Amino acid sequence: MAAIAGIGIIIKAPVRPISLLALLTIYAAMVELSVSAFTGTVSVLKDGKNVMPQYNILILVEFLIYGYFLQYVIQSPRAKTIIRICLYIFPAFWYYFVFCVFSILEWNSYTFLIGGTLVILGCLLYFHELLKTENLVLLKQNSEFWIIVGLSIFYITVVPYMGMYQFLSKNLYLRMLFYAS
Repeated sequence: MAAIAGIGIIIKAPVRPISLLALLTIYAAMVELSVSAFTGTVSVLKDGKNVMPQYNILILVEFLIYGYFLQYVIQSPRAKTIIRICLYIFPAFWYYFVFCVFSILEWNSYTFLIGGTLVILGCLLYFHELLKTENLVLLKQNSEFWIIVGLSIFYITVVPYMGMYQFLSKNLYLRMLFYAS
């Protein structure tokens, strides 16, 4: 459903960054379809169920598009420069964590934490600018606002869990205690 809505937004959206978010939705839907189609048929490991390469590449594309979108909606030149620097540095972090620290076949929680934290900070910058503006902004009709609200709610709730994920997945006994309580 989200992919179909994304196609509709691409056709109607006059603003390029919102169209990029719609393309990201379509790409994420294709990744999910490929994961469900290839699980069990494409053997990366012995069990044939390792789909982490698709998700690791999705992380890179996802956070770069979010950074580009945040660079578009934030007005401060200083913040735009910081976001631009992060857009250049993030692929280097991604490459280092994917190929040096972890493996392409493992979930890279560090990369997700860095990207998620940067998205949260970008959302906070946008909210700060929105509160400081002297212009009247109709939030009901401002699609950028609602996208930022959704991103902030999602990443504020997911980043702490993903920060613990690597630890919890390696310590099965502690994970069972965590879920039992």
